[in-house]
Amino acid sequence: MGWRLALNRQDAKNPRIQGRVNVSRTEEGGLKMAIRSSILYIHLGVLVVTWALFACGRPRPDASPGKRSLVSISSEATPLAKGEAVAGEMRKPLFTVQDNFLSPTLRKFVFSNELTLITQERPGTRTVAVQAWIRVGSRYETEPLSGISHFLEHMLFRGSTKYSGEELRRKIRTVGGYLNGETFWEYTKYYTVVPATRLETAIDVLGEMVVNSLIRPEDVDTERKVILEEISRFNDDPRLFALNIVTETLFPNHPLGRPVVGTEKTVKKITHPQLLDFYRSRYTADNVTLVIVGDINSERTAQLVAQKFSTLRPGAGVKINLIPPPPQVAFRQVSIERLLFQAYVAVGIPTMGVQDQDRYVMDLINVILGAGKNSRIYQRIKEREGLSDEIGSVYLPLSDIGAWGIYVGTSPDHIERVKELIFQEFETLKSEPLSDAELDLAKRTLEGNFLIEREDNNSQAHFYGWFETIHRAESMEAYLGKVRQISKEDVQRVTHQYFQRNRYNLFVVKPVEGIKKVLSALGYLF
Repeated sequence: MGWRLALNRQDAKNPRIQGRVNVSRTEEGGLKMAIRSSILYIHLGVLVVTWALFACGRPRPDASPGKRSLVSISSEATPLAKGEAVAGEMRKPLFTVQDNFLSPTLRKFVFSNELTLITQERPGTRTVAVQAWIRVGSRYETEPLSGISHFLEHMLFRGSTKYSGEELRRKIRTVGGYLNGETFWEYTKYYTVVPATRLETAIDVLGEMVVNSLIRPEDVDTERKVILEEISRFNDDPRLFALNIVTETLFPNHPLGRPVVGTEKTVKKITHPQLLDFYRSRYTADNVTLVIVGDINSERTAQLVAQKFSTLRPGAGVKINLIPPPPQVAFRQVSIERLLFQAYVAVGIPTMGVQDQDRYVMDLINVILGAGKNSRIYQRIKEREGLSDEIGSVYLPLSDIGAWGIYVGTSPDHIERVKELIFQEFETLKSEPLSDAELDLAKRTLEGNFLIEREDNNSQAHFYGWFETIHRAESMEAYLGKVRQISKEDVQRVTHQYFQRNRYNLFVVKPVEGIKKVLSALGYLF
């Protein structure tokens, strides 16, 4: 349970899911543990912004004459608005021939209770990923209820009207699959991967969790203790400590700046009636998207979903208008000291969200500047000046805002030079147009990374589910088509717009003075 890129509930072996930082539940004691975990600041760049990263067909489900069908196949030239219910009538393809990136195996179904289902047929994969996405996360919470989305995620693993918590997990484990969940700023997700022949089992288990969870009073205090232990452990984990510092700085006095898990104070005060009300008001069909990817038949899959999710409360969810963070108007700098041998320099910048077409350009800028060994900052700082071998960057668009970040691990003696080089590369990208060769290389790199990271069913399902939940899903082909259309002028224009000093957030993490000598004397050399 927890944050995408930060925390997750691990019920079995972890899938190949890009961009997740897993939190080990193994306990170590003493100063040695603190020092060893601090070395994991190698991931600070990922935590600077903490974050990452669809339908054709004519067949209609069977329906008796005069009987309202729960399932309808949505496929218009333009995607249906989220929550639009279409029952008992045929629609045109979601992606028509007008779209050069048609994906004939990708379908979108909208049910009469306003539930959305996206399916991707991938014959031959022999497995299936089933994910339930709920449009609720820490950004949807009031400050007194900070952490309730994550708390509720815990509760859904405690049992339903049909199965106990152990039975839910065992039904997936006994077919060789895994069951997990995570909470982030704008979504909560429950997911499982099983052999394709066990699709019905997977839909049954997730349906029980989402539709029929008991949320028993006697389970609340048990889970509260677990969450409080998580919060305590997170405060000792340098990666998650950095996460909180970064988000608080990027989004001050805003829900995005609060910890996804809440605080000790807020979690202690959350009550059973509040959890039950949150579940009943937010887990409604118009807030839920199911994504199923693998060796499946879309029509049969839709019928199975219809049977299991027909009782999900329709269209009565709480509507919340998200308020964007106030615009940043001045340069910010944060310096902290931790128990580590190496220093880290990072820069975070608020950017555009998924609704902005420039997000494709920002993905490309990320590759040009810091993502990978071909990037400018890697070549300049590591290859030419030899100041670091730990460099990375990441861009994550949310619904209406995004953030980009770069990090560099270096010696404390080189902090000032690294800062200088990072800002120099920002200015160079703004002032000097890309060459055709560099633009082509960046596009090929981005496309290759994109495809490799989404090779498996679970990763593809995440791509569709995440975008459908915070905005609107698109096919992988459509995404790559937008990337191929980016020009040198686009890159320079977007860089000029967002890479301004008054938008920069500089983070410097330095070792506690003298710590290396002390630890060396104690025998804590690595």
